Amino acid sequence: MKLLTSKIINEKIVVFTNINLALFALCYFKPRPQYINYDFLYSISYCWNYLIFFTFNGAYFIDNTCFLRMAIRKRLSLPIFHIGNMIVHNLPFLYVNIYIPNSVTLYHSLTACFTNLAWCYWVTYGTFDIDYVYVSMKKEKQMQLYLLNITSILYAPLAYNINSYIQNLGQLI
Repeated sequence: MKLLTSKIINEKIVVFTNINLALFALCYFKPRPQYINYDFLYSISYCWNYLIFFTFNGAYFIDNTCFLRMAIRKRLSLPIFHIGNMIVHNLPFLYVNIYIPNSVTLYHSLTACFTNLAWCYWVTYGTFDIDYVYVSMKKEKQMQLYLLNITSILYAPLAYNINSYIQNLGQLI
């Protein structure tokens, strides 16, 4: 199938933040614990929260018009857009850094990275062009965003170990 020359934003996709929030809620409520390894899933959610927090908020520093353009596209006022950002991107990130998983390893990070990139491939029709999902950005800025995306998720185990060390230190005092 030939792609359209003008990109149409796919409004029917499930945005990655919503996938993370669903996994996050699943790990919080833990239905059917006898069948599901919630420790593993929570570690994946931890990594996804790093990716989402740094990529979404970092997008502003890469293109300082993107938040305004997303708010306009969603027909939201800028204050409501920022409140939504705090609720769906920043609060889950804060939560997973207070209530850390039992472990976060490179395996969790790579699994989280692979699933995110698979989602990116799927929603962009195999192009990895975020114009299909969010707002248009120059290719150079998209590459910076993908670099931030992958870097933030690969650093999640290091952040986990630092966080775990600090929390353990606090318990000793």
